[in-house]
Amino acid sequence: MVKSINKFRLLVFPLIFAAGLTAGWFINDHPIRIHQATYQKNSPQAFYSEAYDKIKENYWEKITDEQLIEMFKTASTALNKPINAKIESKNALLKELNKADSVKLVSQVLVNLKPQGRSGIFTTKQEEQLKNTVSNVNPDKDLYKDLGLAKGASKAAVEEA
Repeated sequence: MVKSINKFRLLVFPLIFAAGLTAGWFINDHPIRIHQATYQKNSPQAFYSEAYDKIKENYWEKITDEQLIEMFKTASTALNKPINAKIESKNALLKELNKADSVKLVSQVLVNLKPQGRSGIFTTKQEEQLKNTVSNVNPDKDLYKDLGLAKGASKAAVEEA
């Protein structure tokens, strides 16, 4: 009887372990599931949704959903893709927006925010140039050399120079 219990244990533990590994693979690493999540995350609707949310949270003036929806509709019309449906929510807007021109449409919306022409989508290089301009930094100029110091000089040495 003891030998049959030991054989049973020897079979049960590997089966439980294998079942756990299989379940973990299906839950966490199933390739179809990962591909679908990536597609949804990188879809034009995800881009529109993120742009809409970022404008709402970062625009310096308080902007209502109605105003922002109207801006998206106006921008779509400017790109010869008019939206004639009555839209009252962000989700309804996302369903109506053209998938092909997402970057152009969001750029059009940003350009039309007050002050007109001052907002837009920037490349990484353009963003760095803007930051340097605002911070009054010229990356081509070596200020340590102008002061006669080695790069990384202490704060005290910089102040003294």
